[in-house]
Amino acid sequence: MCWSIDYHEAWKHSDKYFSELLTPADATLDAVVLSTAENDLPNIAVSTAQGKFLHLLVKSIGARRVVEVGTLGGYLAIWLARALPEDGEMVTLELSDKCARVCVLASRVKVVVGPAERTMKELPSSPKFDLAFIDADKESNLEYFREAKRIVRSGGVINDSDVDATVLGTVGEKGYDGFMYAVRK
Repeated sequence: MCWSIDYHEAWKHSDKYFSELLTPADATLDAVVLSTAENDLPNIAVSTAQGKFLHLLVKSIGARRVVEVGTLGGYLAIWLARALPEDGEMVTLELSDKCARVCVLASRVKVVVGPAERTMKELPSSPKFDLAFIDADKESNLEYFREAKRIVRSGGVINDSDVDATVLGTVGEKGYDGFMYAVRK
């Protein structure tokens, strides 16, 4: 007997099951998803499970400052900002004026509009960030990595060759994806 499995549907079902089990409903995040769709932004934001994982990562390292490259509708920025202490700082860099206008963000998230290759260089190197999350145009990742190295503290989380790192493949409602988890030396 030959089994035919639609892996994408299985991944979506798995993500949905665990997201509903482990993540309570959230009106703000639901509003971001709705706003993103209503404004014809691409459906490329992280999934609920990925957002929750990164939220827990920020909390587990005791991060006080986080920078994100690629805001889109602001979905992940909200997850990350909520993991920070009250006096924490969340900065998100977004190329598109439209995305910046559309994003529904918490008041403590600072959105910087412009090409991240430029805006990242304009971020001061002190105080250092604890985590840099890079999810923008892949062609510029190397430049983003270099700048992340400049602005992230020793022991902070970034992606670069000067780090202890591993790469994981993931599957879920967004299909097959993956990420690099790296700690700066």
